Amino acid sequence: MYLMERTYLMNILSKLSNKNKGVMFIILSSFCFAAMNVFVRMAGDLPFIQKSFFRNFIAFFIALFLLRKNGIKARHITCLPFEE
Repeated sequence: MYLMERTYLMNILSKLSNKNKGVMFIILSSFCFAAMNVFVRMAGDLPFIQKSFFRNFIAFFIALFLLRKNGIKARHITCLPFEE
């Protein structure tokens, strides 16, 4: 079931132009930031340092998952693209 849904989504994405993909991902990211803001407000009276830590802690694992999924190991990233 998951594979069929993923194939369907990839099929839809492959038909979109790069400009439309960009617009779609910008809208998706704004939705995710709004959802994050809702969860932060639901957290109550926590110090801002603690809220910031948990935001970055969760984002770290999401980024690590995406890097591993694409076959990139974090220790192989040695320089930034703009360095020569």
